[in-house]
Amino acid sequence: MPITYEEFPETKSIEFTYRGMLTVEDYQGLVEPLVRMIERFGDVNVVDVVDSFAGFDDALYDAFSPKDTDLLKHIKRLAVVSDLGWVCPIMSHAPEDLIVNIRSFRRDQHEIARGWARCCHETAGLASAMARRALIAC
Repeated sequence: MPITYEEFPETKSIEFTYRGMLTVEDYQGLVEPLVRMIERFGDVNVVDVVDSFAGFDDALYDAFSPKDTDLLKHIKRLAVVSDLGWVCPIMSHAPEDLIVNIRSFRRDQHEIARGWARCCHETAGLASAMARRALIAC
């Protein structure tokens, strides 16, 4: 799967685009720069563009580690950009302890998603999974 990764240090944000099947190599190529960005800035915002998705390489399940889950705690705003109808329902099943403001955008709203994700870190002080759940806007 070709994944593009782009950093915007001035807004502490990252944008990636997925196309096709997610392989171990793709995943590792995404995690390594994400770790470096988190090490530099702490919390970050993400624009996640899903152009197409053909599933996960089976080997990816073995490559995933609990340490990778800890990275999610540093994502404060996640804008998911896709016209695939299943993306938003999947987002609603995120772990209860994940404190992140998630919002779904149509593909033609890509620039709006960028603006929303890059604007701020106001979710950093949320205390409960209930509050987090209220922030999922699909």
